[in-house]
Amino acid sequence: MSELTPEEKRRIYEEEKERMKAQEKIKKKTKPATWGCLTIIIVIAIVWLAGVFSPSRKQVTSTRPTVQVKKAIPQITQKDEDLLRKLIESGLVEKINPRLNEVFVNPLIWASLKYDAKKDFAGFLAVYCGKKKGSGINRVDIKDSYSGKKLAKCSDLGFKVY
Repeated sequence: MSELTPEEKRRIYEEEKERMKAQEKIKKKTKPATWGCLTIIIVIAIVWLAGVFSPSRKQVTSTRPTVQVKKAIPQITQKDEDLLRKLIESGLVEKINPRLNEVFVNPLIWASLKYDAKKDFAGFLAVYCGKKKGSGINRVDIKDSYSGKKLAKCSDLGFKVY
């Protein structure tokens, strides 16, 4: 065999160096995951639970009687019924199902409303459904009466148009 030239030796050296770097990368990627943080969290949770459920822990009882206060749920007024009747007569509301918190609207009229009007309309219907169910939870889904797609939702947490 013939002797390698210095240029060939340098090229072989560079190729071997790159191959070794690639093998190191592969080893680092396949390194098994450590349980460091998860182990610490589990140990802290076990210590805390042991402290909470420790038999030597004294339970503090209150001598003051507890009183449960029921939140008064407003009833539907004649004004609410009149406003809903007007919305139905105008053609905007086509069907309302307070038990399922659903209102089906005419999508053409809905599309012509501005955002603030939609928000006020949805707010009224959410409160109406809450009063009608007697749950005190004000929420409504407004749906397209043709396709059944959800157009908007309103609750105590806010209003969203889709």
